[in-house]
Amino acid sequence: MKTRLLILTVICLMMASFFVYPTKATANNGLVTFSKKTNSPFSFVRTHRQGKGITATWGMQVSDNVIDFRIERTYEDPADPNAYWEELTVVLCDGSRSYSHTDNNVSPGFINYRIIANLVDGTTVTSEISSVRIVSRK
Repeated sequence: MKTRLLILTVICLMMASFFVYPTKATANNGLVTFSKKTNSPFSFVRTHRQGKGITATWGMQVSDNVIDFRIERTYEDPADPNAYWEELTVVLCDGSRSYSHTDNNVSPGFINYRIIANLVDGTTVTSEISSVRIVSRK
């Protein structure tokens, strides 16, 4: 009975934190993790299967101070600080609210993408990670 009460208390506390702090659920290799919202200039980052490739789409809240975007991917654990991130391409910022790039050279597995915005002051802003699982190549 004490164990059930403890589990119920923990669940209630976890649920209460969702109402107090805005959170976002993200999938990481099949596990769902929650993180607090940040003041990122990215309004969204999405990836989805498109034909034989993966299309990454992202939007910016304000793109006045952005020069360009680097699209990177890794097949490794994105939480690992030593993971190798491969640069796929650079997309110039033209003031649009949304951008996209299709990666046509993908292999089966978990593929993680991130977008790095290069700002005019020389700093960078990295988006959240968006993951896609490819079971087999079509």
